[in-house]
Amino acid sequence: MESLIVPEVTLYNLINGLLNELDKNWNNTQDKTKTHLYRFWNGVIDTKYDYYKEAVHLFASRDIDNPRKVACRLFYDMERASLPTMHITMPSDLTGDNSIGVDQSGLASEIFVDANAGEITPTLARRFDSQFYIICTSENNREVLLMYHTLRAMIISSWHVLEHSGLQNMKISGQELKINETNVPNHIFMRGIGIMSSYDIRVPSAFPLPLITQLILNPGTVTNQ
Repeated sequence: MESLIVPEVTLYNLINGLLNELDKNWNNTQDKTKTHLYRFWNGVIDTKYDYYKEAVHLFASRDIDNPRKVACRLFYDMERASLPTMHITMPSDLTGDNSIGVDQSGLASEIFVDANAGEITPTLARRFDSQFYIICTSENNREVLLMYHTLRAMIISSWHVLEHSGLQNMKISGQELKINETNVPNHIFMRGIGIMSSYDIRVPSAFPLPLITQLILNPGTVTNQ
């Protein structure tokens, strides 16, 4: 049986991997026209603001010791709200499309047999529909715009990775987030990428069942397995 699916950890690892890919891809590619950042942002200009140049500066030019290097947090980190940061939050985790009771797998690979103890342990499962937000924050509104659109593009480009990690039937959305001034200073900009998906939790039963060792075919006739 595979380990538990923890969507927060899956997203955290994916985002860090995508951020590393943006950095390595730009710095290790001689022809910059073949880089992700060039393909995403070249030619996008707002008055005098060149988004391609700023994207390179944000994602590929700051070393790990730079406090303004884009970082990812597994939960909302208020201390980094003013810096370019992606925070993972979970607004909801609801029961999904399940059968009555607790699904019991009949797959041989998900049934544990302990012949010495005379026990068999089935695998039980529940399906959940979850919604997550990846909240992009910074005191610079254009950094938020760059993080939001770059990360969304990278998620779309690596969609199959999330599907293979156990997050199924994914849908992606986005929205501007209102600031709660009691928790966040009013000069902070925030935008969230919403990810809705379904996933299965499969665990061995806490209560093993007795292993069948005999079958009685006719009264008085015992056949040992």
